[in-house]
Amino acid sequence: MEKTPINIVILSGLAGAGKTTASFAFEASGYYVVDDLPLKMVPGLLALFKNEAERYQRVALILPLKDVGEVTRLIRRDPAFSLISIGLDCQEAVLLSRYKLTRHIHPLMTSGYSLEEALENDRQALARVRDDLDVYIDTSSLGEKELRSMIFEVLRKDGRSNLNIFISSFGFKYGLPLDADTVIDARILDNPYWVKELAPLTGLDEEVKAFIEKDPKTEKFLKAIFDYLDVFLPLSEKDGRIYLSVAVGCSGGQHRSVYIARKIYERYEATYRCSLHHRELPRYLK
Repeated sequence: MEKTPINIVILSGLAGAGKTTASFAFEASGYYVVDDLPLKMVPGLLALFKNEAERYQRVALILPLKDVGEVTRLIRRDPAFSLISIGLDCQEAVLLSRYKLTRHIHPLMTSGYSLEEALENDRQALARVRDDLDVYIDTSSLGEKELRSMIFEVLRKDGRSNLNIFISSFGFKYGLPLDADTVIDARILDNPYWVKELAPLTGLDEEVKAFIEKDPKTEKFLKAIFDYLDVFLPLSEKDGRIYLSVAVGCSGGQHRSVYIARKIYERYEATYRCSLHHRELPRYLK
């Protein structure tokens, strides 16, 4: 009888990007979590997992970025394991704010690096292992609850496709999401912002939805998006992708992008493991 592969998740990313929060999600999902294991000890640990497979069916390895590539390739060569690798990124301004609020010290600062230098060192290391990552998450606008929900979604096995789709809305004037695989520009649609009574509302409000749906361009725009994604998503899954980020932008991320992102989510939520996040809405719902 063929043995069930041991599920291993590798987690890495920038210091301060949310690895501790993600590790709690692994623990809550029943994963045996190993944090900051020296590289030389990894082969012995993998041998232990195989020898005691009934005990170690789900394992999370939290690794420094410099070790991700080598450990990923080592695990993928062994059919005893099924691997997902996750990398966490974050905008520098957000990281600096987090360090200021928590008063934490970046690990490299004890070696004489400034915080900015340490973060730049992390970012270069992340770029070097980007191709080894299955899942790449920008945590800049995610709270702890939202990040945990995304991790749960990646780990969940519920009969749907293994392809995880993170659908988000954003405002171009606040910058592109770092993890966007596909960017859709909704600025072609009529802007509710220029209607006085609609300006303070969002794409979640019925009045705004009605305004956007009256725009004759909306139906054609959505059809073009769905025609593209109906081809792109199955091909991506066939190619072995397990995570995709689809970002929808408009000027401020308040009206049109929120509406279109929601429509995409509703279209694919029954087929794929979808999550929906509106990056800019906290700016408008205070």
